[in-house]
Amino acid sequence: MPLAYGGTVDFMSKFTPSAWWTRIKGSKSIPNGPSPPTVFMGVPPMYNYILAQYDKMDDVRQAEARRAVQGLRLAISGSSACPVPILERWRAIAGDYLLERFGMTEIGMAVSNPLAGPRLAGTVGPPLPLVTAKLSGSGELLVKGPTLFKEYWRRPEATQEAFDEDGFFKTGDASSMRLGPLPDRLPYYVIEGRLSVDIIKCLGFKVSALHVESVIMENPSLAEIAVVGVKDDSYGERIVAIVAFSDKVKGTRKPSANELREFSVDRLAPYQVPRDWHVVDAIPRNAMGKVNKKDLVKRLIAGEFESLK
Repeated sequence: MPLAYGGTVDFMSKFTPSAWWTRIKGSKSIPNGPSPPTVFMGVPPMYNYILAQYDKMDDVRQAEARRAVQGLRLAISGSSACPVPILERWRAIAGDYLLERFGMTEIGMAVSNPLAGPRLAGTVGPPLPLVTAKLSGSGELLVKGPTLFKEYWRRPEATQEAFDEDGFFKTGDASSMRLGPLPDRLPYYVIEGRLSVDIIKCLGFKVSALHVESVIMENPSLAEIAVVGVKDDSYGERIVAIVAFSDKVKGTRKPSANELREFSVDRLAPYQVPRDWHVVDAIPRNAMGKVNKKDLVKRLIAGEFESLK
């Protein structure tokens, strides 16, 4: 699409935060050098690394960096829900939240925060024009519209299972809804996580792992976190947190599990606080920047991650 309108698509051969900052500033000192990009699409871990690199800059370079990101017409975060602390930090230097939206192969892009209009942090926005969205009785996000796929190729049973009786597609994502600002009060949807892995059933409660992650990520000592549920005879599913510390605390005394637990108790309901804490250098992710939580649980059970004392 950009090419059809005279735009240029620039692929970085390998993402590094330092190379990203160099590219986003452009090459004004080089005759006929590349101009700064106007649109950037990334995943939450990228923005986390970008902000960590920003923190390492001196005052002069930070001022240059702020001017560069404020020159972007649009910055999009996709692939997975972006933690609110990252959204808030981005807004502090760029002047607006990253644009978050929700789409799938089966439905295309269906729900989105507006390009020009109020973006609500922690939500993926209201349905796009011609798209209808609703919540099922179990809190699953259901979508209907002209971009919906017709069927899974030669899989009639899977196709039938994917739709409800009114023709809405079952996304498999747990969601909630917040009303947007006046005067329109549009429904802004919050993605709580995949029903299969991100909704943890603990002590009879349904706990959104994404919500727990977003709250605990407010701790400045953390660079990444993944929260999972592990089967437990007492809890149903035991809430476990796997964390990676930021460069700020590497080489110094890191917070203990008890300190992180106390931080969480002040911000979460008691049943939402992780019971166990493990530490890694970096959260394992696939090429799309997504965390395979089923694999994390297997590795936890196998004892591959260091317990945080």
